[in-house]
Amino acid sequence: MPILGIDGNKCVQCEECVHDCPKFLFSRGNSGLVEFADPYNSCLQCGHCVAVCPTDAILRRNMEDVESFPGIETPEHLVNYVNFFHLLQAKRSIRRYKKDIVPQTVLDQIFAAIRYAPAGSNSRTITYTLISDPSKIHTLSEMASELFVLKGIFGPVYGQHVQQKINRGLDPIFCGAPHVLIADSQDEMGFDIVNATVALTYGMLAAETLGVEHAGLGCSRGQRG
Repeated sequence: MPILGIDGNKCVQCEECVHDCPKFLFSRGNSGLVEFADPYNSCLQCGHCVAVCPTDAILRRNMEDVESFPGIETPEHLVNYVNFFHLLQAKRSIRRYKKDIVPQTVLDQIFAAIRYAPAGSNSRTITYTLISDPSKIHTLSEMASELFVLKGIFGPVYGQHVQQKINRGLDPIFCGAPHVLIADSQDEMGFDIVNATVALTYGMLAAETLGVEHAGLGCSRGQRG
């Protein structure tokens, strides 16, 4: 459990943590002081209490992601709207990729952005698989193409479109990309379909700033084969 309690020497009894905790784990106890209690280990590890505490009085462990930095309280000053809007306008879906391998340092930066994507109840149940082996990407493309063409998952028209690309010697699924990132979840409720979409959008925007061409999103749910 990352949240360990409250540093009584730093706490100024402002009750910001009491008001902000989504699980109501902070309260004013019998002693009259703000206390933290999590008997059912229900903390979401969201870091809200750390973020709102004005004196850094929240005791925690392994929660480096919620550390502060200059400008964190005013994100509108970090990136202005005009530049951000131009980034969104400039984004294009790529359907023909270069064969260049993306450096590992750049991939790490993209994954770092994905890690900061919000998720319902701060759930972290999505796993990511990065495929860089051309033969594996080709095999996966063939398997997906079979589903679209033979089983018509998206209907006969889309199946015909996929077949036309295959007839021309093109990769109808991954468009020749050197890397394929798959988001996978065992969440039976289906919430991670949304969570994965948000996370991969973070990754796409990060890739845009790094000059990496990218395309659409993909996520899967259920038992792995």
